[in-house]
Amino acid sequence: MGDILGINKNNSASQRLIGSAQVISPWILPFGQKLTLSTSVRYDVYNFIDTPIYGVSNDFSGIRTRFLPSGYVQWSLPFIKGGDNWTHIIEPKTKLTIQRRLKSSSFVNIDSAGSLLSDVMLFSDNRLSGYDLWTNGNYVDYGMGWTAFSINDKRSELFVGQSYDFFIPGKLDPNSGFHNGASDYVARAAFYSDESFSFLNRFRFANSDLSLRHFESNVRFGIKDYIELGYIRATQFTDALVLDRVISEAVVGGSVKITDRLSFRTRIIYNISDSGIQHLNTGLYYEHPCYTMSLEYSKDGAERIYPDGENYYGGTRLRFKFALKINEGK
Repeated sequence: MGDILGINKNNSASQRLIGSAQVISPWILPFGQKLTLSTSVRYDVYNFIDTPIYGVSNDFSGIRTRFLPSGYVQWSLPFIKGGDNWTHIIEPKTKLTIQRRLKSSSFVNIDSAGSLLSDVMLFSDNRLSGYDLWTNGNYVDYGMGWTAFSINDKRSELFVGQSYDFFIPGKLDPNSGFHNGASDYVARAAFYSDESFSFLNRFRFANSDLSLRHFESNVRFGIKDYIELGYIRATQFTDALVLDRVISEAVVGGSVKITDRLSFRTRIIYNISDSGIQHLNTGLYYEHPCYTMSLEYSKDGAERIYPDGENYYGGTRLRFKFALKINEGK
């Protein structure tokens, strides 16, 4: 994956080339147990032009690299009950991930600045929302899910889970839900119909008192041509214990298929509490069986305060992305 062009509003720029390789080995054990072993390597090359870098007093121009090996073992045990109209599956799952620890987990924090713990992040290959941040150390994910499938292509889901960090995570917002040790709890309740309609609700509860820290509700109509509407309620803390305020946000997005492979997509998060755009992302996306390309414009209105004082203030960014798809085996 490579970002050929990335320009910020302050005239800084960066190019990023990321190469990765992964080997996945799935196994079926006695009593229906599923075991998956994986090992992977990633190598990042960043070329910065007048860019603020963590740990550097002045804007930095030059090349920085990092080598990032990792691996995981994942176990689950699905319990399946069939019926005339619905099939039910209850599945406990756990995943141990081992990653290289770095003195500095990031150079910059642009595409990962909005990383929030959610059910999507648990058990995923990329725990954070982008590539700038690196989860600095080992952690384990665990959870329990229930899924029901109907004979007419309807599906319902419930899930609850948590993550545990054995080391202090990388540079993350105090409101992210990640902690040194046990994270907040995350949950999902969803309904899908014929792949053309979905109603999805996500929750995050504090690990200390189970208070609701984050809630998202989203409805989506369509498959490739689609429109989505959503609502977000987020509790903001200045640190792990001090409450700042509760904000509400509205989400509007959609995609229009121009050709079989080219589409135009846009997504806006509007901060109702502050009466302003929290995040805007729009662009053209081209998907080929062997590669993907996109030209994206994004505007981030977020401000993220970190304990070490190296805070994040969002801005505008134009980016061209190119990624190769290389798959060997299943």
